[in-house]
Amino acid sequence: MKKYGKKGFWFITVLALLLILVNTGLTVKAVEVLNSDFENKKLENWIPRGDVNLKVVSTEAHQGDCSLLTTGRIYGWNGPSINIQDLVTEGKKYDIIAWVKLPAGHPEDELIMSIEKNNGESSSWDRVAGPVIVGSDKWVELKGEYVIPGGYERFTLYIESPNTTLEYYLDDVSITPAGVVKKEIQEDLQSVTELYKGDFLIGAAVEPYQLSGEHAKLLKKHYNSLTAENVMKPQSLQPEEDKFTFQEADRIVDFAQKNGLQVRGHTLLWHQQSPDWFFEDSGGGKVSRIKLLRRLKRHIQTVVNRYKGKIYAWDVVNEVIDPSSKETNGLRNNKWYQFLGEDYIAKAFEYAHEADPEAKLFINDYNLASNPGKRDLMYNLVKRLKEKGVPIDGIGMQMHVNVYDPRIAEVEKAIKKFASLGVEVQITELDMSVYMKKSQSYNEKPEDILIKQGHRYKELFELFKKYSNVITSVTFWGMADDHTWLTTWPVQRNNWPLLFDKGLKAKYAYWGLVAPDKLPIMINKAEEQKGILKTTKAVKGTPVIDAEYDDIWDSAAVISTDVWVEGDSGAIAKIRTMWNENHLYIYADVTDPVLSKENGNTWEQDSIEIFIDENNNKSLSYEDEDSQYRVNFSNEQSFDPNPVRPGFVTATRKTDKGYVVEAAIEFLTIKAKEGNSIGFDIQVNDDQGNGSRASVAIWNDLSGISWKDTSGFGNLIFVE
Repeated sequence: MKKYGKKGFWFITVLALLLILVNTGLTVKAVEVLNSDFENKKLENWIPRGDVNLKVVSTEAHQGDCSLLTTGRIYGWNGPSINIQDLVTEGKKYDIIAWVKLPAGHPEDELIMSIEKNNGESSSWDRVAGPVIVGSDKWVELKGEYVIPGGYERFTLYIESPNTTLEYYLDDVSITPAGVVKKEIQEDLQSVTELYKGDFLIGAAVEPYQLSGEHAKLLKKHYNSLTAENVMKPQSLQPEEDKFTFQEADRIVDFAQKNGLQVRGHTLLWHQQSPDWFFEDSGGGKVSRIKLLRRLKRHIQTVVNRYKGKIYAWDVVNEVIDPSSKETNGLRNNKWYQFLGEDYIAKAFEYAHEADPEAKLFINDYNLASNPGKRDLMYNLVKRLKEKGVPIDGIGMQMHVNVYDPRIAEVEKAIKKFASLGVEVQITELDMSVYMKKSQSYNEKPEDILIKQGHRYKELFELFKKYSNVITSVTFWGMADDHTWLTTWPVQRNNWPLLFDKGLKAKYAYWGLVAPDKLPIMINKAEEQKGILKTTKAVKGTPVIDAEYDDIWDSAAVISTDVWVEGDSGAIAKIRTMWNENHLYIYADVTDPVLSKENGNTWEQDSIEIFIDENNNKSLSYEDEDSQYRVNFSNEQSFDPNPVRPGFVTATRKTDKGYVVEAAIEFLTIKAKEGNSIGFDIQVNDDQGNGSRASVAIWNDLSGISWKDTSGFGNLIFVE
């Protein structure tokens, strides 16, 4: 995987040592003082506050299967309550969290979390969190910090509402000393491994410190395969020539053997953590080709022989493809290539096979789904190796993805392409960043993005299961969000990329794999951006596509590209739309005084882009009927992500203020009729004359990723 150089390696080593100290009891571990999830179908010491009804139900749940329903309220202070005086300590600060939701059909309303303090004679009240607006469509978090004051005998936590008759669900209430997270697995969850045992192995990358305590419990419950995240790389196993350090790698293999887990070896050869001594002779000069091959063979065969019969698969070479290395035909121009040429790849596989003929041997790399050029280079390399008789068994697709990219269709293309070589495919380093851009950063967990993450994991595993005859293993790059390389790469920031949170509790990502029906409905990006999901109407008619304004367009509604995705000024357009049974028609009048197509990238030229989601599914990635069409002011068409389609007919005309585009787009899957709606957006790209795109103006979707995600499109309704 694309992770750490030397500095990063030592940073991770120090981090691992610190985490070992934490998990061996040399620092104080905080304990959650309350955790009510109602999964035992009991009230768990919650009592009515006033004459109200409390009932544990299985019709709704934030996580798991059950929650607490409150009905029969007649006063604002009525609700569920719990005495916490025996759980908390005077003077200490606590994080208090509760999740709430309204029953179906209830309009949005307010909920508040409060504490009653009683000194033996009288009571007073403190608000902990809220009011928050709660609806019936999703769970909402009530969260606050509270310092336990002195001089009181009793503390009662309760949930209330100004609406005296409001009914509501309550779930996953926790009280934890402020600033700390208790790590404790949920024993009652369904095992991920058991769910997919007929399909493929479920693995996790681990560090040795995670082989005890709650991490070990999580491993044994949900995973049946392990990968050493760092301690089996060349730098770790042989930092100096002939001085092998197997202790930490042995711990991982021994744990797997003891607990019946498989092991993937990672990695025998990688340019980022190959010590310099490999390439230097005794005098500090360049080593000879023959001696370097001997060193490579000794390293590989010593390592593979040690674990023969215990490690079923090896990433033999890691990250050898680099499309930017034109002088090496797409192979990474690293020291191994500079000394040995392409031969080092074949030799590494041959040496590994000689040491353990039964082990499965993989070539591993990143961005194979998101970068078609890199995918083709990998395909061609493996094809060449197989034709030469090199013992390669499979391709490892790392799958460091995010909640938006790559499209599921691109992942499927990669799997199908590699499977056509007759090799196994393994998903080797799966995690899902909540960010699309390096500049993004969240201080708190973004609930809406984590819901999207759950849906995207669902889509991925549906695809993996579809190709379970080819995919033999899926390995997550980490077990839980408390340990992930994405907190330091590409920048230091919070991230939540895995199935379990920092407390080792199941996230929406877990439910996306195990019980997708429990996932909340995704929130549209227009809502995230505090905007409005725009709707417009297309009138029925069939214009002539000649870039001339005809009277037929007079009845069409006019919309504007009046929000900015890039920049804050530049080219904009007035847009009219029309439809008939088979086509959507566009008339775009663009204001752009400087016309340019200097840049070879079509999206950097002065142009309009039309986005269509025919089933209006608002999906996170393009489906088969979703399309992006582009045409510049010179009437030159381009298409993403699909190839040229003959159903796109355009005409353009320069004007004194810019240019006009008139277009007909043939529907791919629908027959339009009155009252139907499609997902729709349109944007204007502006190069102000310097050969690069200076601004992007769009009608609705502010995300900047309309080219691969339809969830932010507006709505276009067909009217007579």
